[in-house]
Amino acid sequence: MKRIVLIIGVILLSCISVLADGDGTNLFPVCLNGKWGFVDKSGQFVVEPKYESVDFYEFGLARVRINGKYGYIDQTGKLVVDPQYDYVSHNDENGHALEEDGLSLVIVNNKWGYIDKTKKIVISPQFDMAMSFENGLAAVRIDRKWGYIDRTGKMIVSPQLDYADYFAKNGLAAVEINRKWGYINMTGKIAISPQFDDASSFDENGFARVKINGKEEYIDKAGRFVGEPQGEKETSYDEIGLKEIEVNGKWGFVDRSGKIIISPQFDNTNGFGADGLAEVIINGKMGSIDKTGKFVISPQFDYIGYFAENGLAAIEVNGKWGYIDRKGKIVIEPQFDYVNLDGYFYENGLAWVSVNGKCGYIDELGKFVINPVYDSIIYLDHQWSDNRNLHVFYVLMGDKVGILDKNGNCIAIPQFDKETFDIIR
Repeated sequence: MKRIVLIIGVILLSCISVLADGDGTNLFPVCLNGKWGFVDKSGQFVVEPKYESVDFYEFGLARVRINGKYGYIDQTGKLVVDPQYDYVSHNDENGHALEEDGLSLVIVNNKWGYIDKTKKIVISPQFDMAMSFENGLAAVRIDRKWGYIDRTGKMIVSPQLDYADYFAKNGLAAVEINRKWGYINMTGKIAISPQFDDASSFDENGFARVKINGKEEYIDKAGRFVGEPQGEKETSYDEIGLKEIEVNGKWGFVDRSGKIIISPQFDNTNGFGADGLAEVIINGKMGSIDKTGKFVISPQFDYIGYFAENGLAAIEVNGKWGYIDRKGKIVIEPQFDYVNLDGYFYENGLAWVSVNGKCGYIDELGKFVINPVYDSIIYLDHQWSDNRNLHVFYVLMGDKVGILDKNGNCIAIPQFDKETFDIIR
């Protein structure tokens, strides 16, 4: 009990030293006694907790729910858009983020439409379902058929498709017609005839994954198959365009033409990441290879995560976790019970770790910036919100939530309802 009182006392003192900078856009949603409001960087309520739910501020407005309907308030808490929407989303039903121009999907009386950044209707709710805009067009459904509209709401491709996906940068979209998948261009003309059992959007390299006769293949924008299956088991292509294959129980890599780039020799592999390295396993130990198959880090660890931008990757040794540099040198000794699976360091140079069931954050030297005294911590990094340049932590202690700034200083001691974590997740 004395230890708990001491911890809370230290947190309280650190909170007293944090001052607000007067920037009204830095408001944080919290739940208190079942109602939602916003506090500023001093931890004081700017918008009193009185709403059924809220969301982060975006373009100076925040979504709030009153009597089951959604409206919007400004940074003073003044209601500027009356509660009238049954639903408002920053993402469509496929999880695609809405674009920077601020168009959001809304539902009114079971019909889908769009609002702009002022939260006013720009395309009236009239569709049975809708997706976000991608490359100027959005897929919409009317009477069980899908078509595409432009940003003015004009129908560009009439509703005639059984299902429609997003338009990729190459101007093609995967569509379903009579239970077969193909691709159309932005005028609605068939570009690749429907022949596949399933199909995905084209990636940034101009290839799309399709399924035909029970097998997954890749095609180019002309519909030509790229590469033939080489192994007994295969994965999808990774970030550098290589695919893992298994031959006689050993794993290697092929390129999109099917050419073997790294011969099957490993017990297991993990695809190449953005860092240009792939983790491989030999005799139960993990190391890292480059795209030529040369070992950069010899197999010696129980686990290796992806390298962060700061050049560090998480490793596991005998049940403890630490960090290595790109040469495989241990820079933070294995001492933590668990870390972020990818060992990720955020923009502020901190990484999440767990010790004895409690969570904290360390810096790149392994020093604790946020001591491991919390039951859970969530790092706030919503790039689409008005908080995009302010990085804070929501912390859970017992059943109460508090807020820390990006340096681990306290903004608000744990006092808010546990449900506050729901909006961050």
